[in-house]
Amino acid sequence: MKPLLAVVMGCALFASVPPSVEAQDTREARGTVTAVTPASLSIKVKDQVMTFKVDEKTQVTARGASTQTRAAEAEGRKGPDLPSIVKVGQGVEVRYHEQGMHAASIRVLPGPVEGSVSEAEQKQPERQTMNGTVTAVTGTSLAVKTSAGEMTFVIDKGTDVIGAGLGTAAAKKKEAGEVTVITDFVAVGDSVRVHYREMGDMKHASEVHVTRKGTVKK
Repeated sequence: MKPLLAVVMGCALFASVPPSVEAQDTREARGTVTAVTPASLSIKVKDQVMTFKVDEKTQVTARGASTQTRAAEAEGRKGPDLPSIVKVGQGVEVRYHEQGMHAASIRVLPGPVEGSVSEAEQKQPERQTMNGTVTAVTGTSLAVKTSAGEMTFVIDKGTDVIGAGLGTAAAKKKEAGEVTVITDFVAVGDSVRVHYREMGDMKHASEVHVTRKGTVKK
């Protein structure tokens, strides 16, 4: 499912990025936003999805960011509410620390972009595969019990869910004008095979194959 292009309206106020943030050893990636929460941002960079951690230290440059920051400070909160500023479908430039994939700064660009990464990041993390049983699933994460222990994966619009009959179910929801999420197709107790890449200390699931539907006793 392709992300919808969102447009942020408002006065042209921009949050500045302090020199101390830029002075840190950071890398840069440009791409189109596929998912955003108050604590994370996922962007599609060419043929891969990168997910970054976001916190009160992350500097945001976008329309309305300054207003949001002042409002948050007035309410005793640290930093603006990211989903109210950055939208799925927008192009962004992220400067980040490779360790922990922490976003030092996020700058919203005029529109979607093809995506690029700094030279040091041209080599894509190796794709890995694991099998297990689902222990928890939400719209943004999947926990799976494996032979090596429980593993948790980041789920976003770049994650493909594959399984018998899922394509038909997704088509019906689309015809009904409904948005599909992973919880429509994957449940606790299902057996899955997950293809993923490690992004810092996070694991991003590129594909989730439902190999057998489970049964959960109520």
